[in-house]
Amino acid sequence: MENKVFEKNLYYIEKYNKNLAERLLRINLEKTSISITKTTSNEYNLLYKNTFIHSNQGIEQENKRIVSKIEDCNNSIRIIYGLGLGYLVDSMAQKIKKGKVFVFEPDIELIAYVLSIAQIDAIENKNVYLFNKEDELYSAINESCDCETTLTMSFLDSYKQLFFNDINKVFNQAQNILGEKIINKNTLSSKSSEAISYSIKNLHRIINNPDIFSLEGVYKGKTALIVSAGPSLAQYISLIKNNQDKFVIFAVNRTLNLLIENSITPDFVVNIETIDTLRQYRGIDTKELCFIVETFTNPKIHNIQTKKTFNYICNDNFLNPWIRECLNIKNNLQTIGTVTYSALLSAYLMGFEKIILIGSDLAFKNGDCYSKAQGWYEELECVFNNDRYTLKPKNPEAFLNSFKNDKTKAKEYINKLNRNLCTVQSQEGKPIPSRIDYSYYINHLKNFASNNKNCEFINCSTKGAQIDGFKNIPLEEVIKTLESIEKIDIKNYTSSYNKTYALEKINSGLVELKSFLKAVKNTIAISKKLESELSIKKIETKNAISLSKKQKNCLLELFSYKNSKLTAFFVYQIKNSSFDKLLITLVEIEKSVEEIINNLANCKSFIA
Repeated sequence: MENKVFEKNLYYIEKYNKNLAERLLRINLEKTSISITKTTSNEYNLLYKNTFIHSNQGIEQENKRIVSKIEDCNNSIRIIYGLGLGYLVDSMAQKIKKGKVFVFEPDIELIAYVLSIAQIDAIENKNVYLFNKEDELYSAINESCDCETTLTMSFLDSYKQLFFNDINKVFNQAQNILGEKIINKNTLSSKSSEAISYSIKNLHRIINNPDIFSLEGVYKGKTALIVSAGPSLAQYISLIKNNQDKFVIFAVNRTLNLLIENSITPDFVVNIETIDTLRQYRGIDTKELCFIVETFTNPKIHNIQTKKTFNYICNDNFLNPWIRECLNIKNNLQTIGTVTYSALLSAYLMGFEKIILIGSDLAFKNGDCYSKAQGWYEELECVFNNDRYTLKPKNPEAFLNSFKNDKTKAKEYINKLNRNLCTVQSQEGKPIPSRIDYSYYINHLKNFASNNKNCEFINCSTKGAQIDGFKNIPLEEVIKTLESIEKIDIKNYTSSYNKTYALEKINSGLVELKSFLKAVKNTIAISKKLESELSIKKIETKNAISLSKKQKNCLLELFSYKNSKLTAFFVYQIKNSSFDKLLITLVEIEKSVEEIINNLANCKSFIA
């Protein structure tokens, strides 16, 4: 029998999700156990799996309670988990006009049933989209969001009761997608240029340091402890001090002061920061410490005296593909933006049988953001107010002091942090406040454990974020099973890179960079003439048209360098620059490339 309601609903779905429309057409509803009933206030309700989907006490009030918490703003994605009878979707659509509403319903039979009996007005809106498969939802989020997107998830109490774990999983994955966008943009737009410059500045040091792969398998069967800066670190500091002979300690740079203050000497300090973190080593005798650093770690850290510094050269970041080629490195390493991951991969490479995390809370536990002795970071707290989590300083005056009393900068920083707040699943199975980038890191740590089951991964960051694949065990329980470890003498590890081969690559790189720089200068000259012509005449003259064509040809020449490992990022910057900022971008690139050329030339004199 013809069903006009179903056909109309399907008409709008088919416009953006043909696969869902086709799946819905194949559903046979004759044997469905879903049924319609009425609430005590005579509103239609849905009975599904012996559960009333909407509130029997009042559907309108339920919707108002949920929707009132949501703000309508540009560049937002509001996910609704569960279609129900469409009441919540309609209410959300009435409020959200600027952003997008993504509705995810896990049961396609329920979708077909509801669409066959109820006309859902929201489905006709151009900003409302219905999904049944997770991969289709994630793909849509990935296409629609950028690092400025505001992401929320709403659901009825009934769906929370029926699908609690799945709701968390879907929202966490959505946050991971957004987190990756944020990290990628931060990396590409704000760190890459600086990191490329630092990598070249550090090259003469890098080529004289041993590679992390020289330590492959040296601690086979032993136990590693990776110390991060989360709140749980302070809880266990005495226990670590009294048992530091039972594990090899990897300390992320931010924890070093606290460890040294408590007479704990880490075996390795891991630093992948482009920012200047030298102040974290004041008063510490670094000549007695071993470091693991990335190529792009701030040059001040590369230049400090250590017992030994090992190179951690990933294959997926900044200028590293060219440096790896220069040093003829074949092995794979990854950096995902958190130093804990780099420490974890280093420890795994060394062959440890057990790897323990401490201070990897990756959430704001009991309102705390960081462990003690972390500068002003420890002065932030996370509070629950008006149905949402918010970060704020415990001591506003001290916090403002850390920004040299610049109220605008302090406010901007807090606002930025709060825009990136989210919730993740705690080890206790409950939502806990966190950051979007933390949720991204959680996912990567989980995947690492899943892909490397020959090692036992233990998370002693008690009551923090749940990291699947890691056993949640208190440190005092783990220590009972451990014996003392004989630490290896690393003084004799030396660089084994082929310097002659590296010099050949540097020479050919210099030729390529100088050619690229010449093309950049030509483009700048033409662009300046074009800008001057347009500013004087205010209209597109014949000369302006001619200059525009020359500029286009110059840009095409620059784009031809996109496959070069040395210049790919600069081409990316040019392609993503708006017309009105193109000249500024080109001048900045000119300065960066000139600096790289000078530093490469200096590097030759160090290693020749």
